[in-house]
Amino acid sequence: MATATPPETNQKVGHQPTGFRWIVRKGSIALRHLLAIIRARILGLIPGLFFNRVGRGTRFWGFPRFQYLGGNIDIGKRCFFGTRIFFLVGPEARITFGDNASMNDYGFLTSLSSITIEEGVAIGEFVSIRDYDHEFDGIHGVDELGFKTAPVTIKRGAWIGRGVMITKGVTIGEGAVIGANSVVTRDIPPRVVAAGAPARVIRELIPTEQHVS
Repeated sequence: MATATPPETNQKVGHQPTGFRWIVRKGSIALRHLLAIIRARILGLIPGLFFNRVGRGTRFWGFPRFQYLGGNIDIGKRCFFGTRIFFLVGPEARITFGDNASMNDYGFLTSLSSITIEEGVAIGEFVSIRDYDHEFDGIHGVDELGFKTAPVTIKRGAWIGRGVMITKGVTIGEGAVIGANSVVTRDIPPRVVAAGAPARVIRELIPTEQHVS
């Protein structure tokens, strides 16, 4: 399952570069982190233009894309965003990221109501979160009808795998894990593993204090 952790922060595995190669690698990592912080500062420089606020320590590995400027978006502290993140925020909608939340490359968030991503949520690559879908009646084309919308909430510490789609009105419980390429169409309880299309609970997660060595 893909995480939102940048490769250079992973534990050391295999052969490690030495000498000049080590210097080049460390320099490139430092530069990448610096540019990510600078992007975050630029994006938060004028409140209300791109974001309402961008918390300290937040990093953007690439500039996100916006369908419209002036959206109601709040970004907490020490968040991490990959490249090619896309935001669409309606005039009465809101998107909120809590502290230490992360979203990897090619994340797609579109809101006409509200999307709330709480503290410590980790979201993998190619995840789509939408709090609305089209009305349809089998007679008129979808472009002739309106939308149905309902808030989406992802609770603290949840982990969303690569390629997941989360639909309107869904709440994903605290500490839940959603398997890669799942389609979440209903609420997911806290501290479970869920997967599939539509996503269903596979098993419960045992709290750490209940583990027996």
